[in-house]
Amino acid sequence: MFPSIPPRIISLDFSNFGLNGTISSDIQYLNQLQKLDLSNNNLTGKVPEFLGKMKLLTVINLSGNNLSGSIPQSLRKMEKNGLITLLIKGNENLEDNKKKLLVPILASAASVGIIIAVLLLIIVLLLRKKKPSKASRSSMVANKRSYSYEEVAVITNNFERPLGEGGFGVVYHGNINDNEQVAVKVLSESSAQGYRQFKAEEKILGPL
Repeated sequence: MFPSIPPRIISLDFSNFGLNGTISSDIQYLNQLQKLDLSNNNLTGKVPEFLGKMKLLTVINLSGNNLSGSIPQSLRKMEKNGLITLLIKGNENLEDNKKKLLVPILASAASVGIIIAVLLLIIVLLLRKKKPSKASRSSMVANKRSYSYEEVAVITNNFERPLGEGGFGVVYHGNINDNEQVAVKVLSESSAQGYRQFKAEEKILGPL
């Protein structure tokens, strides 16, 4: 698989070399090797155990191949202790890469779920805000009371803004407590309409 290699070599770069098959066991005899680069080839099979026994190795680049299986525990331990740099990106069938891919997918799915839940909550709150509650409508009915002529004059600002005229008289725009707009219907003494019809018009104007 490999050309003849001097036994005392410390750096081996076979990247983009068109290599096929498994990683050669002959590499383990290079006991002075510090850097091994086999990236961007067509290597298959598992990452060999002997790589974790080569004590002088500080960099192993296996990225861009078709390796499978799991990374030997000896290599993982060396990597965890900062004794070696291990590059395996691009080997889709390696179990370590599959785990790394699964975590972002799960995280993305969870993020989408949270966003959808927040949007639904906002929509529900907006709909509740727009729809007047039964309690508020009941409160409006309960707050109905009689007003004196002087109070009505204040509410309508001395009957300044007429909104229209019905069978009972003129309807005026008014404000109660400076924050609630009302329509004030003034019953004309000369009106020939009945009290029942006046109440009917009151029901129509009430929600306005």
